[in-house]
Amino acid sequence: MAALTAAVPDKVEILALVETALSWDLDGADLPSVEDALSMAACFARYGRIVADDLRAQYRANAAGSVAADGAQATLSEADRRLNLKPLARTAAPRSAAHRAQNLARLVQALNRAAGAVSEKRVPTCRHSPPCPTADAPDREAAHVIAHGGIQGWSLLCNNVLLFEDTGELLPNGQIIAPHRGVGTAGTRV
Repeated sequence: MAALTAAVPDKVEILALVETALSWDLDGADLPSVEDALSMAACFARYGRIVADDLRAQYRANAAGSVAADGAQATLSEADRRLNLKPLARTAAPRSAAHRAQNLARLVQALNRAAGAVSEKRVPTCRHSPPCPTADAPDREAAHVIAHGGIQGWSLLCNNVLLFEDTGELLPNGQIIAPHRGVGTAGTRV
């Protein structure tokens, strides 16, 4: 994740503040002061922008086309809307200020979940039945072709392996696999 500036508490502090904000009973009499709630909301917004920027970068680099990416995209759309709301005035009602802080706290949770799903790739990209072999499986070349380079001689497989006509491969992690066509019994290429 991106390094946090001094103006934004670290993730452990933020998550503790999130739990505090989400524990408030908006219908109860024991609401935080407007100043405290708005301060937390501002902190959540700053932190949320950092996580959203990191999530966008991870999304572009790793997860486009995956189920995790769908969730990340939905979360980023909501983040774009909520993180750019005009801050409430210091004269806001305590319930309104606490409500804003809680909404931003929930958004921080959603952004952290989406970033975790994208970075860990918990959700497979393949939607075929049976699922295609993963990029690190020995039979990775058996995955479905999802894009073809025609006369350029490459195919993009469902597991994000780039397969070349000469049987060379480029794996999603950047590893290059040299061409490995088999040799026939008479010494001819097959």
